Amino acid sequence: MKTLAFDSSTSLLDHIRKMGVALSDFPEIVHARTIQPGVDRPLDGLGLGGTGETLFWVASDGQAVVDDRLFSTLKVVAIPLLSPGDNVQVGTWKQPVVGGHEAIAILLMRVGIILTYVHSGSDLCIRSGGAENEFHIRGTHTYFTNEENTGSVDFFIRFDRGGRIEVGRSRKR
Repeated sequence: MKTLAFDSSTSLLDHIRKMGVALSDFPEIVHARTIQPGVDRPLDGLGLGGTGETLFWVASDGQAVVDDRLFSTLKVVAIPLLSPGDNVQVGTWKQPVVGGHEAIAILLMRVGIILTYVHSGSDLCIRSGGAENEFHIRGTHTYFTNEENTGSVDFFIRFDRGGRIEVGRSRKR
């Protein structure tokens, strides 16, 4: 079991804003496309450790894109906003990776494709679901109404044999 903490400072949104692109909120979709070096700008620091490969880029129109050799178009999913029992397909991973499925799951949470908090951040524990292609994540996220609140999250990330990535909220017990 690993413990993880995420907040906006590691997100795709924060990296894009630091490049001078004005986005008001997390993108809902990150389109996959053929990257054009020299036209598209790399979002350094948003890759898988040890590979040195840039996965996320900013297109000339200021939109976040992902390298289509590696991922399909990705749907951003805010886990705290899902109802218990809901499942959502995020996208598809197209190549084997150093570190396996867990590395991809952690990357997608770190950059906010699988968004584990609403406002402030999250503290999580990730464990294998008994198979190398499924992970169960539990923890808390911090959000604000008129005051600071802490809510729980309990969800899974699953990869099928074709690389399809699915997330879902665990049913209440």
